[in-house]
Amino acid sequence: MRNYLLPVISFVTLFLLSSCDFFNQKKENLKRTPIVKVYDKYLYADELMDVTSNSSKEDSAKMAAVYIQDWITRQLLIQNAKKNLSSELLDIDKKVEDYKESLIIFNYESELIRQKLDTSISIDDRMDYYNKHKENFILDEGIHRMVYIKVLRVTPNIEMWLSLMKSEKQEDKVLLKSLAKSEAIKYNLNEGVWKSKDQICSDLQISDALFSKAKTSNKIIRIDEGEMTYLFNQFESKEAGEQAPFDFVNDKIYLLLLNKKKSAFLEGISKEIYNDAIKENAIQQFSMDGKTN
Repeated sequence: MRNYLLPVISFVTLFLLSSCDFFNQKKENLKRTPIVKVYDKYLYADELMDVTSNSSKEDSAKMAAVYIQDWITRQLLIQNAKKNLSSELLDIDKKVEDYKESLIIFNYESELIRQKLDTSISIDDRMDYYNKHKENFILDEGIHRMVYIKVLRVTPNIEMWLSLMKSEKQEDKVLLKSLAKSEAIKYNLNEGVWKSKDQICSDLQISDALFSKAKTSNKIIRIDEGEMTYLFNQFESKEAGEQAPFDFVNDKIYLLLLNKKKSAFLEGISKEIYNDAIKENAIQQFSMDGKTN
């Protein structure tokens, strides 16, 4: 379609360039002069000034040409849409009003939740839900509670890192974390975090084969591959089909219970608003003949 418009655009642009230095005029000095008409819609000169202001004469001409071309195409598409779409699909005002109302309600509910709802969910409540719905927390894939470090193979004193990983002393754990922060390429030293094989392989950028060596050792292990050295210590693992540990689904349970809490809170607000409206006689119901019930 746009190729057919080029003669029109070229003519209009040349006309503008030759019309008393159009692009050097101020918008307020322009009358509502039509530039292009498509069916019953007009593009006016002052509208072009909005998109060409603060540009050189040459750049303004190019921008005007693009804008005019897009405007013509848009108007043609709109006209064809009006001819071919059903009245239901053309009822944009209703869709916009429905969206506006939904957005207002959403913003109001969000603000009510922010101001008035206690979003905390106790660990006891989460654990209680977990114990009552264990059948809902079956693993789809294996997970591992594992710490690991990835360093360059030339890193000095790697044996000392291994020794620190074996230590239960708090000061050794702090030292290992400090070393990892400054020298490791990747690391995870949180012993309580569960991760899937894919998460660990992605984090360390390693193959499934290398990971298999680490997870089957069940002890602190060093694996050298290429220019890298990997240190692993697996504490626990769960296979697909087993019960998910509570720590792994704790956040999921929190969100689930929070959503239930939000729903109950908003339902209570709705009932309160409805009852207040009834007391104020703000709601009137009519029969099909328009009479008040």
